[in-house]
Amino acid sequence: MEPRDLLEQHRNGLHILHEAHFVAAKHYERLGRLLGCLVVFLSATAGTAIFQSFSDSPNGWLRWIATGASLGATTLAALQTFLAYPALAERHRAAAHKYGSLRRGVERMLSYGNTDESAVAELQEKWDDLDEQSPSIPSRIINRAPRRIADRSAQIRAHRPQ
Repeated sequence: MEPRDLLEQHRNGLHILHEAHFVAAKHYERLGRLLGCLVVFLSATAGTAIFQSFSDSPNGWLRWIATGASLGATTLAALQTFLAYPALAERHRAAAHKYGSLRRGVERMLSYGNTDESAVAELQEKWDDLDEQSPSIPSRIINRAPRRIADRSAQIRAHRPQ
């Protein structure tokens, strides 16, 4: 394989990883917010139901609502802590920035014709290190990345002046 072809393959692979990590960051941000909102809602519901049950209400169902909401809030709060979606989102965002930087380096190498073996080997070493440091991307996200890139490229081409 010619060095330029290898660099083109690297550029495409880095572009996919760059895009996928940004999408994963957004995904985990949304999950973190959703989980947080559910915890707040269930905590408020439990608190309100418990307060209501103290007012000598004969409604036994109110105690069940309070118990269920309290258990739900506790479980979701534990999940929120355990899953740490905001931290995971930040790790994906940092990885996306690093993959983007590597991709731009490859594009610069291609633009200036710098395809010597030592430069390509250094690039591959940086990529390997970054792969080790980066969180895993869910397969459904990484599988959609090439299509998102192609769609964005088509939009850019469509809006270029002719």
